[in-house]
Amino acid sequence: MDKASQRRWLILGGLLAVTVVAMVYPVDPQTITVNVADPAERSMPATTSATSPAGESAPSARAPVMAALTDLPETIPDPFANKGWIAPPPAPIPVAAPAPVVAPPAPIGPPPLPFKFLGRFNDGGQDVVYLSRGEQMVVAKAGEALDTSYKVIALTANQIEIEYLPTGDRQFLNLGTSDS
Repeated sequence: MDKASQRRWLILGGLLAVTVVAMVYPVDPQTITVNVADPAERSMPATTSATSPAGESAPSARAPVMAALTDLPETIPDPFANKGWIAPPPAPIPVAAPAPVVAPPAPIGPPPLPFKFLGRFNDGGQDVVYLSRGEQMVVAKAGEALDTSYKVIALTANQIEIEYLPTGDRQFLNLGTSDS
């Protein structure tokens, strides 16, 4: 091996040894304390203070740092301490106010009839009515469906009773007076 490789292995081996020693002899985090004396009791070294031209001593550069250290707690908690395996209890679920009750909308009913009366015919004792739906002519007999949405329920002399199939509502179509 060359010298650089030997050096690298030596450093890595030393770090491994330090790690093993640290694992065997751990430090209890509760015994670590910071001993901070009051600023009045501390004595500053003479080399850190400077004298002003008037002969008065000027505050040292370390004074603000030392003053900040006096605010530290006496024991520092370990941020990596074992907190335990038990999960904290879940937060309580806030109870929401009940939603206001909204009344369902009133049924709208069936759409207006798209049919218009054109005429009537008696075919072998059964009445047949001719209706128009736009440009299309429809033949209506009692009990027959006009399309997928309407069915003729009954034919009388003055009106036709038609059922709207999706809702089951019944509508009436007035017939003109006829002499036949």
